[in-house]
Amino acid sequence: MQFSYRGFQQKLGVREYTFSGQVNKQPDRIFHLTADLTLLAQHRVSIQEGPALCTHLLTDALEHGEQLLDGYAQYEVSAPDLLAFTAPRRALAATRANRPPTRLHRPKPGQSSSPHGTQGFAMAADNSGSR
Repeated sequence: MQFSYRGFQQKLGVREYTFSGQVNKQPDRIFHLTADLTLLAQHRVSIQEGPALCTHLLTDALEHGEQLLDGYAQYEVSAPDLLAFTAPRRALAATRANRPPTRLHRPKPGQSSSPHGTQGFAMAADNSGSR
């Protein structure tokens, strides 16, 4: 089955995402998944990620059997759904947090890095006194 995102409607603090699914030229099945925007914010999922979240849920349900998809005709996204969706990014953040900070070794600039060298400064000092 392939899922197509059809759009969303927002009422107060709830966004309803609509998808259609089609298998072997059968009539489209329509799925409505609603997400509470406050719940999305609590789990640091932006509203732009809503369609990806819903596609993830539908695809996961399909992998466990097409009969499970019937429950997604009208479905409300829950906190456990969001935890599963954000698990990879939380794991990555935890890995990064446990690493020691990386320090770039930058040598201090020496006189050789000056575009004028040491003679250029001496000349500038000599020229300023003769005017």
